[in-house]
Amino acid sequence: MPNRIRFGTVAAASISAFRLVTVPSYEDRFLFSLDRACDVLNLKNVTFLLFTDYMNESVDESDIDAEAAAALRINYEEARRRLKRHGVSFEVIETNLGDLSAFSNLIQAISWSKTALDISTMPRSHILTALRFAEPDIETIIYTQGTNRREGEDSFAIGVRDILTLPGFEGQMGHRPTLLVMSIGYEGARAYSLYRRYEPTATIACLGDPGPSDNERAQILETVKRNNGPLLATGGVSICPLPSYDPGVFADEALEMIDEVAKELEKVQGFPTDVVLSPLGTKAQTLGLFSIWRERPEYQIAYAIPTTRRLGTVGAGNTNWFARRAQ
Repeated sequence: MPNRIRFGTVAAASISAFRLVTVPSYEDRFLFSLDRACDVLNLKNVTFLLFTDYMNESVDESDIDAEAAAALRINYEEARRRLKRHGVSFEVIETNLGDLSAFSNLIQAISWSKTALDISTMPRSHILTALRFAEPDIETIIYTQGTNRREGEDSFAIGVRDILTLPGFEGQMGHRPTLLVMSIGYEGARAYSLYRRYEPTATIACLGDPGPSDNERAQILETVKRNNGPLLATGGVSICPLPSYDPGVFADEALEMIDEVAKELEKVQGFPTDVVLSPLGTKAQTLGLFSIWRERPEYQIAYAIPTTRRLGTVGAGNTNWFARRAQ
């Protein structure tokens, strides 16, 4: 049944979770975020969801970036050492990047009561899958922002392996005009590949705005616009600046825009419009897109899988503590 939820910022001290689920990563913020969780929460146990794709030291001939794989292995070992110093027990659940069906089963096997999920270094496809299949619903989200971002579009991902509908997010699609709604970030090639796949009647490109308090705001917005130049220059694409780090406001404003465009399309076409959502912006915006889907489960969520993921950020910024709120 449709369920209106929003994720809102809360004080870390108000969080009662004593278990944490996190994803070992090649990004520095994986360790920063883990340390902050240990400092703030009364953690008893940490579950590592380990992507074994990165654990083979002979990755040079695979689709895994060698630099990223080496960094992940180092960070993972360091995380284990830090938890032992903190006196926090941990368990490891192995999975792989390419099997979302198996990942959904894994998520259903985890006890989510009093358990926080750290999405800082989790792929957006896996964030949505976790939120979709967790029982009970995940109440607490930890999100540590990245800093010192590489600006080149190929610094984050290379190529698009496939574009797929995420399991559990198939929606109710007919052979009707399509409205494509994307949160967009630095990876313009992935966004443009999605656009080309669907050839939508209309597109809303939700450009993440970190807000005036972010000293890098102008540079971030300029880079996102530059990397998504071909998409944003295409007719029928509307640019919609929305908050990068407030999933509740993002969901409210994006849904208002979707309703406005869909209503206009229906007036012109004479029948309802299929809506496809896709997360390529910040992880907080991914939470916002999930909120939209929970309210409108007839929408579909699609995802562009990169051929290779690369080390795109160095360092860690602010840590956001989000709580799920039914409305």
